[in-house]
Amino acid sequence: MTAEIAIMNLQAVALAADSAITTYPDGNQKIFSSANKLFALSEVASVGILVYGNASFMSIPWETIVKEYRRNLGRKTFAYLHEYSADFCRFVAEEIGSRISEQQQLDHAKRLAVHVFAEIRDEIQQRMKNKISQAISGGDVIKWDEVRQLEDAITVEVVNEYHSRAKKVNLIEGTPKDFEKTMRNKLGKSLKAARTSMFSQQRLQRGLPKKINYIAIKAIGGLFDKVVGHPSGLTSG
Repeated sequence: MTAEIAIMNLQAVALAADSAITTYPDGNQKIFSSANKLFALSEVASVGILVYGNASFMSIPWETIVKEYRRNLGRKTFAYLHEYSADFCRFVAEEIGSRISEQQQLDHAKRLAVHVFAEIRDEIQQRMKNKISQAISGGDVIKWDEVRQLEDAITVEVVNEYHSRAKKVNLIEGTPKDFEKTMRNKLGKSLKAARTSMFSQQRLQRGLPKKINYIAIKAIGGLFDKVVGHPSGLTSG
């Protein structure tokens, strides 16, 4: 978990962060206990940037991206802080994004989809454990067919909750209008294979697979943390 602090008064702003960081260099999670999360965004202006969540963007460390942006920005300055944020996002989308092949982007999207599926599955399993523990504590005896019915109900409940959350998330500014359709076409088989594997223990009722795919696609093209509840991004100050 990341801890970041910003203290501001009329004369100055102080930024601080812990040193633990998470990265996914080969699709598997790795945690490092000593890493930088706070960087200077400009060579001449007092603007800092804090990273949190995933330590990389499309397998490129945020530290490398920030340093490249700082070099590219040079001695140019902006009048307002939000202009630095907008320009940095433009740089990531145009300069960094142009160096990443379509296959790399699709591979990254697949990894995110698997992460989303795992999040949903784990939530279903956790709620099942809680319900069964409560029943056992109360002295109830649960039959196998009742367990399956309970799991079916919880699966529907969890998927609908995530689906409702995903519907409220807007795609990132600049994302093509046909993004969702394009992702369905390009990731269709991969999503089906990953979903079948991840939910092998659950019975997905009619309509749920489509909703689960939609949740994953919105997490890929929208704000990931708004869909799955795990932050991954950066802030500036």
